[in-house]
Amino acid sequence: MKILFVCKSLPPKVTGGIQTHTLKLSEWLVRMGHEVSMLTAGNWRGGIRQKQLEGRTIIEIPYFPGRKLPFCSLLAEEWSFNHAALRWLRSNHKNYDIVHIQGRSGFGFAGKQGTTPLVATFHGFISIENECSGRHLNPGIGTMLHEKLGSFLEKSTLQQADACIAVSREMLHQMDALCPDVSARTTILPNGVDVPALTPHPNGSATLLFVGRLDRIKGIFPLVDAMHLAHPGVHLIMVGDGPSRRELERHIAATGLTERITLTGALSTAQVFDQIQAAFALVLPSFYETQGIVLLEANAGGKPVIASDIAGIREVVKHGETGWLTPAGDANSLAASINYLFENPDEAARLGRNGRIHVAEKFAWEKIALDTERLYGQVLVQKIRDNQAKKIKSPEELPRFTHTRFFSKIA
Repeated sequence: MKILFVCKSLPPKVTGGIQTHTLKLSEWLVRMGHEVSMLTAGNWRGGIRQKQLEGRTIIEIPYFPGRKLPFCSLLAEEWSFNHAALRWLRSNHKNYDIVHIQGRSGFGFAGKQGTTPLVATFHGFISIENECSGRHLNPGIGTMLHEKLGSFLEKSTLQQADACIAVSREMLHQMDALCPDVSARTTILPNGVDVPALTPHPNGSATLLFVGRLDRIKGIFPLVDAMHLAHPGVHLIMVGDGPSRRELERHIAATGLTERITLTGALSTAQVFDQIQAAFALVLPSFYETQGIVLLEANAGGKPVIASDIAGIREVVKHGETGWLTPAGDANSLAASINYLFENPDEAARLGRNGRIHVAEKFAWEKIALDTERLYGQVLVQKIRDNQAKKIKSPEELPRFTHTRFFSKIA
C-alpha cells in the first residue's frame, strides 16, 4: 500500500508521544513492505521539500509559524498548519491508498477526502487537556479560541473519518461521549514500544526518572513536593521541556531541591533509554493521560513505574505487578511509593521483570503494526463497497490500490 501519515512535527525536532508513535509506526510499516510518506511542517519560506529517511519519504510543506505570534500562538499554529496541510492534501491525496492523520495534524482534511480512505488516530482531546492542566481556570482569549478551533476539528474528524483509532479504552470512552455513533468506526490500537536488549546496570541506583512535557498536566509540581518528602538519597532527573519550565525551576529552588533535581531538557530516544536503564524507577504523576507511552518504555527497559491512578494509566500499569499507582496530585502517597521502591530494590526488580513481559506480549511494535495493517485492509474493502454502492464508474474516481497482493489477501 501507499500510505501517507500527517503529523505536524517529527523527531528529532519534537520527541513527544505522538511524534514518536508516528515515526515508529511508519518505520514498521516500511519493514512490512509498504510505501510510506510523511507530511510534516517545513520552513515557511522554503517551499515544498522532500527527503528520504530510512525508506520513508518526508514531505515538508511551508506554513506560517504561528507559535511566534504573542497572545494567540497556539491558535495561529493550529490553524496555519492545518490550512497548509489541507491545501496540499486536496491536490495530492489521490496518490495514496490511505491517509492517516495524527493528533489534530491534518484534521481539517476530514470530510474533503473524497474517495481516498481517511484514518484518524486520537491521542487526547484539547478541552480535557485544558481542564486537567488547569488552563481552563483563567484562560486568555488565545487559549479559548484555540480550544474552540481544536474541538471543532476533533468533532469534524470523528464524524467524517472512514475509521478512527483510539489509543486506549479511556480514549474511546471520551470519543463516544463527543460523538455517540463513532464506536462502530473505531478500533483500539495502543501506542507501541520497542523491547530492546537490556544493558546490565549495577543494583542500588539512587536515580528516579521523569520523562515528559514540563506542563502542569503532568503533575510536575506535586512531584517536586513529593521529592521534598522522599528519602534524601533519591535524585530526580527530569527529561523534557515545556511551557512550565521556568515556573518549575523557581519551585525547585524555593523548596531547596536544586541539588537533588536535575532538568536535562529534551533528549534523544537513545539517551532516554540510557536514562531508563540507569534509574531504579520511572515516575509519571500526570493528572491526565490517555495511555502514557513512557510507562511502557520504562517497563520495556525492565524498570518499574510509579504513576497516577487514573483511567488511561490503569490500562497499561498493573498495580503491584508492573508498578505502583498513587492518587493524582497526592504528594504524600507519591513520596511513600518512591521510598518503597528505593528501599526495596528486589521488589523493584520484580516489578520491572513483570513489566517487560507484559509489554512484550501486548504492546510490542510488531503487533501494533500488524493490527494497523489489518485495519487499513478493512478500510480499503469498505471504501470499495461504498464507492460501488454510489455507482462510481470512472476509474479516476476510485482509490488506487498499489499492493494488489496484500489487498486480495485481506479482501
